Parts: sequence; C-alpha cells; structure tokens
Amino acid sequence: MQFPDIHVQDKGHCLILGKSGTGKTTLLHLLAGLLPLQTGEIKIDDQWVKSLGASQLDRFRGKKIGIVFQKSIFIEAISVMENLAWAQHLAGNPVDHGRILLLLKRLGVEHQAHRLPYRLSIGEQQRVSIARALVNKPSVILADEPTSALDDQNADAVIRLLEEQADLESAALILVTHDARIKSHFEQQIILAA
Repeated sequence: MQFPDIHVQDKGHCLILGKSGTGKTTLLHLLAGLLPLQTGEIKIDDQWVKSLGASQLDRFRGKKIGIVFQKSIFIEAISVMENLAWAQHLAGNPVDHGRILLLLKRLGVEHQAHRLPYRLSIGEQQRVSIARALVNKPSVILADEPTSALDDQNADAVIRLLEEQADLESAALILVTHDARIKSHFEQQIILAA
C-alpha cells in the first residue's frame, strides 16, 4: 500500500477520506507508530519515528501522539481520573490531577471523574477518550472514524470539539474517516483510493 505525503503544522487540521479498504486505519496506525514502516518516513517534532527502538517509541508515542480510537478503550476496573493518570504515568510524565480535571471540565465530563468508564454514555466515553488523547500535551492528535456512529448534529459537535481542543493544545489534528459529512470542516483533505 502506498500513501501520499502528508504535512501538517501545529494547529493544522487534515482530513483523510476514503472508502472501507483504502487503508485509512493502516495509515493512522503507521503515523502513530503502532505498525512498523516498510518504506517511507514519519517525522514528528523533528524526530524520525523509524529511528526509535521499541521502548523509545512507546515513550515518544505517549508524550507526542494523542490517539482517539474509533471505539473507546479504557481500563474498566479503574475510574476515569485513574485512566487519565495512568496515561500520564505510562508516558513517563508526573501525574497531574489538575490537568486531568481541567481537560475533563473543558470537555464537559468533570462530574464523571470518579466513575468507572463503562458507566458513562457512549458520548461521555468519547469525550474522555479525547481527554486521554490530550492529557500529555501531544504534538499530534490522530482520530480514527470519530463520527461514524453519530447523527449529523453530534458528528458536527465532535469535529468542532476535536478542532477546538487541538488548537488549544497547539497540536496538529489528523482525522481519518469515510464520513463525507464533515468535509466542510477541513481545508486540507487527502482522499485515499482503493
């Protein structure tokens, strides 16, 4: 599979569109360092990702890349607050409860901080996923099909929320989807063909 060159600056937003099977999620996983590169290069904050060893890549990913997966994934046995604290700890950062609460407040779910994730609505889980992606002040936010199961109004709200949060964090936002409803939000668009 061959992908086009992608250049996104701080606070830049890029939409990658394509039908099922065009490699959108594969591209996102390559950008996140979750899959090894066979060819090409990925550079984030002047760091060539391919040059990092496995443990270096884990630490780099934790600090520099925030990922919002299509389906929210949490450690179900611990609270929302503990899930976000764990993300900070795994990245090698000190746990900052103030930052966690600030993000949860900004995203309108601070009242859920001490609840278990499975007790939250799907929309609340999605907002907590965004908070987790932002908790370590990443340079890049990657979002995989964040609107696929949402109606028009909620899809629009989620895109605005991701854009707003990326701008507040001075992070680049790269979103992959097949959802053409959100095209009007993005100047920079890349369409993957089968």
